[in-house]
Amino acid sequence: MSNNHEEDLSPGRRYRRYQHEYNAAFAADPNPENRRFDEMAPPDSVQWKRLEVFRGNDKDAYDAYRSNPNDALVKPTDKEKAMWEANAQNGWHVSRDSRHQAMSHHPLAYNKWLDMSPEKRFSEQAQRWFEKAEAKYGAGYDQWAKTAGANIVSKETYVAGLTAVAYEQSSASRAQQAQRTHTSQQATASQADQAQAPAQTTPRSRISLANFDIGTIAKEMEGMSKDQLGQVKQRAEAAHQALGQGTVAEGVAKHEAIAAHKHTRTEVRVQEMGLSEVRQRTRGQAQ
Repeated sequence: MSNNHEEDLSPGRRYRRYQHEYNAAFAADPNPENRRFDEMAPPDSVQWKRLEVFRGNDKDAYDAYRSNPNDALVKPTDKEKAMWEANAQNGWHVSRDSRHQAMSHHPLAYNKWLDMSPEKRFSEQAQRWFEKAEAKYGAGYDQWAKTAGANIVSKETYVAGLTAVAYEQSSASRAQQAQRTHTSQQATASQADQAQAPAQTTPRSRISLANFDIGTIAKEMEGMSKDQLGQVKQRAEAAHQALGQGTVAEGVAKHEAIAAHKHTRTEVRVQEMGLSEVRQRTRGQAQ
């Protein structure tokens, strides 16, 4: 139900007037528990949802409320009020008599048990769906009638009831699918956000190993704590070996050897430059 009924205005009291219509429409409901009006049905029962839809499509209920809006018994639920407004804007086509119905849309378009907007129920797509529903459920009427006994109803009522049940099931399935899709989209969006979010790091607490370079890392390690150095060492060891460059120790030794070689070459160049300068000075003095 769309809202709570006040005081002693129980759903049974509000919808009791539709008991006969309900029992007839759902005499062939596949679920035996939903075939007969039950004034003591639970608040979330499918029966009350069906009756709420029926009342939302009932012009007599709408007129009764307009005549005496202060009568709590005829006040609409939120859903009924919305349906009344939609039907009023559509000229209450859903309540047209049978002669008018036969001249316009499929008879099932006027089925008050359908929780379907006026725009949808009178659309071409709905007319095709109604034709298929009539053919499907109408084909089983004779077989059902043989065992219906005192509960037998007309073929039109039988088809209208089963069509309403089918639409309920279809709507529930679409709602579940929409919820699953929504949940899946949220999960995907969350994963994308996590993938795009930058790593949360403490300044100078992590070293990028994307372009592994011993010399660069050595500079970045300056000022780190003992624990931070230990973590860097473990990551560096793994990254260095993953690149096929041996252990970090080997890399450090190689780096130190290269650095020593460069230093030696520098000293030699300085010495050569010094000797060259001495020779130039000696030549100058000789001249």
